[in-house]
Amino acid sequence: VMQPHPWGTAFMKHAIALVVALGIGAGMSAVSAREQDGKKYDKGSTVTLQGCVVAAEKKDTYVLTNVHEWPIGNSDMGKFGKRYYWLDKLGKDLRPHGGHTIQVIGKITDVNLATEKVTGCSREELIGTDFSEYFTVPDKAKAGYQQVFEKGFVMDYALEIRRRDGHVTPVLYNAAVYRNEAGNVIGVFAAARDVTERKRAEDLEKLDEARNKCILRISQYPAASMRDLLDFALDEAIALSKSKFGYLYFYREDTQDFVLHAWSKEVMSECTIANPQTDYQLEKTGIWGEVVRQRKPIIVNDFSAPHPLKKGYPEGHAPLLRFFSVPVFSEGRIVAVVGFANRPAEYTDRDISQMTLLMDSVWKIVERKQAEEKLKLANAYNRSLLEASLDPLVTIDANGKITDVNLATEKATGRSRRELIGTDFSDYFTEPEKARAGYRRVFQEGSVMD
Repeated sequence: VMQPHPWGTAFMKHAIALVVALGIGAGMSAVSAREQDGKKYDKGSTVTLQGCVVAAEKKDTYVLTNVHEWPIGNSDMGKFGKRYYWLDKLGKDLRPHGGHTIQVIGKITDVNLATEKVTGCSREELIGTDFSEYFTVPDKAKAGYQQVFEKGFVMDYALEIRRRDGHVTPVLYNAAVYRNEAGNVIGVFAAARDVTERKRAEDLEKLDEARNKCILRISQYPAASMRDLLDFALDEAIALSKSKFGYLYFYREDTQDFVLHAWSKEVMSECTIANPQTDYQLEKTGIWGEVVRQRKPIIVNDFSAPHPLKKGYPEGHAPLLRFFSVPVFSEGRIVAVVGFANRPAEYTDRDISQMTLLMDSVWKIVERKQAEEKLKLANAYNRSLLEASLDPLVTIDANGKITDVNLATEKATGRSRRELIGTDFSDYFTEPEKARAGYRRVFQEGSVMD
């Protein structure tokens, strides 16, 4: 509810625009200048303002306070003279991530201290420049403030501010137009909210989802062999890390040596070494062996910089710009190492977490596949023993059901293996009860003869 204010309607329109830009329009009211010592102040005199805008957001109440020496009765904000503190209070008290005023043509007319910090530019450098110049996507920023002029406001408009040192801050902008007493739009109030932490959480959630999908694809991949499975897993890991190169080495802790499983295809296309080495002793490895020596992931984001653990690489090796490697553990032993290189962006602790979780899952899939392969080979061996006998052979479970037979049994019964499996062993004898007593005796005593 707006109440009469001695400074005129223009000031209050600016105040409303501020509150809208801050995105806290749940409630607001104007507070008149306070009388001091019972005295009344004439138009044109100056007082210290106790409060100018009260804005309620949910259960909290914010007051823009102590805006110093505002001339009473002046209806033109542009004539207030020197820079006052309303914009800095705006940034500090309510949205401490950036506040601007922008002309209709898109030029910055004022900023707060938070904007100076987030851009790395002083107020003097910022004023008069194009608002859109300070964002990673200038056209999107320009479209944003043009939308404000068309609709009167924007809420939660996503942009990224690029500081002069290159650091990028993701923000959400709320902005609203402000008008002169004639009702003409003369500019925009824009307030930014830093959403770095929220964006980081969203990015992490997306990475987790991508990793889980990657694991699912690997687990469901119809691999023709273990090599085929690991090649596919390496390709998936390289794609997830957004790297250009990658490799997978097996590691044997008892002999302390690495055995190459595979390099990525891109590496081989850039490597001109005639006969690249595939086996390495740990003691002869350079920085890439630290992943085993230190038993933890290794990141080198500037491979060209001097490093005491680097031993260089042979002539013709694919050039390395960045490097990242993680060990793969099984029951406390390092069984493999996976490495990545030359991603455009730097590797971070987030990559360590994602690749450690991914490769842990991959290795469990590998071990499960290996166990299945061993069981398959064991079953094949057992079948070969069954088929090698010229006498009928049968395997029976504790309930007397047939679980397997050989070819001789098929011939003796006149039934196929498929027909026999799952039926009662005793059904195929002239004296079923005697047959049943026979296999029960085996379970009780361990064997029967003749």
